[in-house]
Amino acid sequence: GIKMKMAPILWSTLVFVVLLQSAGGHDNLPKLSKSVVWDDINIMAVTDVHSWISGHKHVFDEDKLMDADYGDLRSFHDHQTDKAVQLGKDLFLFNVGDMCDGTGLSDATEVHCSATMPLVGEIPFDAMVVGNHELYLNETTNLLSSSGFVKGFDGRYLTSNVQWAEDRKPIGNQYTILTGKNLGTKLLVFGFLYDFSGNDKISIVNSVEATVEQVWFREAIESSQADAIVVLAHMDLRDKLVTVILNRIRKINPTIPVCFLTGHTHYRGFAHLDSSAISLESGHYFDTVGWLSFSLAKTNGNKTNSGIGKNSTQSNMLTFHHKFIDANKESLAEASGVPEDQFPTSAGKLLTTEIEHTRHALGLDTVQGCSPETFELSADFEKPTSLWGLYMGSVVPSELFQPQYSQTMCIISSIGGFRYNFFKGKVTKDDCYKVSPFRDNYNIVGSVPLRSIRKGISDLNTNNVLTHRTNRWPTVSSNLPDWVHSELDGNDDKIYTVLATDYDLEYVTAAMQKASGEKYENKPFRHGELNSSTIWESYMQSTWPC
Repeated sequence: GIKMKMAPILWSTLVFVVLLQSAGGHDNLPKLSKSVVWDDINIMAVTDVHSWISGHKHVFDEDKLMDADYGDLRSFHDHQTDKAVQLGKDLFLFNVGDMCDGTGLSDATEVHCSATMPLVGEIPFDAMVVGNHELYLNETTNLLSSSGFVKGFDGRYLTSNVQWAEDRKPIGNQYTILTGKNLGTKLLVFGFLYDFSGNDKISIVNSVEATVEQVWFREAIESSQADAIVVLAHMDLRDKLVTVILNRIRKINPTIPVCFLTGHTHYRGFAHLDSSAISLESGHYFDTVGWLSFSLAKTNGNKTNSGIGKNSTQSNMLTFHHKFIDANKESLAEASGVPEDQFPTSAGKLLTTEIEHTRHALGLDTVQGCSPETFELSADFEKPTSLWGLYMGSVVPSELFQPQYSQTMCIISSIGGFRYNFFKGKVTKDDCYKVSPFRDNYNIVGSVPLRSIRKGISDLNTNNVLTHRTNRWPTVSSNLPDWVHSELDGNDDKIYTVLATDYDLEYVTAAMQKASGEKYENKPFRHGELNSSTIWESYMQSTWPC
């Protein structure tokens, strides 16, 4: 009886295969989306998600609502995995780092990112690279290992130039070799972080320039016999370090296709680097799923191995297709060629539920207050809708200063501390963390005369300690100065108690000491009582009741 039941299934599969071959490709396949181009090698990428794994409820800097969550990403990947099997093509999914810092899912827990990591681990990424936001705090970096997050990647969490300080061993792996499930494509994958210097005490970031000169890097390229190289590079699309890595690869193998999947600077971009190398950067805050496809070099109709045939003369440009898919449910369903009502898969629905449960447990939807209007991150300081204007003009004097509204206290801040808008209407606990995720403590720099404060601020803005801000907030498209301050007035000799957050303290202290010629002893201010995230909740409750 069993044989009888199986026969029609086998028969229909045979017919399907024959049809597929006679159709000469995938033109006749059902429900193939028009919006993405399939080729031999197909890559999906996300970057700088910063724990925005439960979707957006406001339109921020895109023109439509990005309402997809990581459950939808899982469903999309499930559908595209099925398509890849039908088409006989290879599909890979990559994450270019910075999963931490950005919403309450990462920052409302005692240890930053402890609730995010297990949820990110539910997505079957083929490889992931460490971002700078995984390396600010000892306890977060430690969690990569202690929580089993890195182990779960089974050698595919990549830290080509990042090591444990203790034993100089890579936090993850320096590289991995992936084999496609359908065509058997071999990808050699590296994972680099830019030359980041703001990391914690338990990690070491080696320079990219020095790392690519190491023997293991050359040997990995020479021995891998890969069809293509993928570099997960947590750095800008056109960072000079991208060129450093590519030049080193090209010395070893002049023709192999190289795909840089980049990030860190929070926008969408694509660049051709040479005739067979590109760079693709896929947005931020889970507003984008990047799609990239290209074919393997063909000779006599057979797949050749670019690793072996490295002297072959391929003067022609390799064709790369790319698309930035909006991370909303409608676009992802459209890109997978599935009707929206049939789009969520069981694994996807399960993950969405898990994310919702975590949000609920952390109280992220608790309403803290109601905002009278939308306050914009990038609005000029003088504008009534400026988020920084609101913070310096109202929030700090009423919530932080002691006594309240003190005329002899001031705070100086780099504008990397905030990352999002407050939108008009109900403001939740999660919204407060989206604006201010870092929970920085406040500190007293010292007692400084007004003339030195003004000079110090001017120095900070002209000497432009830019990497300090860009580490945290790389693309501020606004006329805001890099450093802003609360209200200052009075004569030059008036003494102010100057405050700064943990993140800014060393820079502000140095600037004040240089301007005044004095040395200042820093002291903690209201630690355990108020920080740069909870100050907003406190302000909402006291000033913006619903």
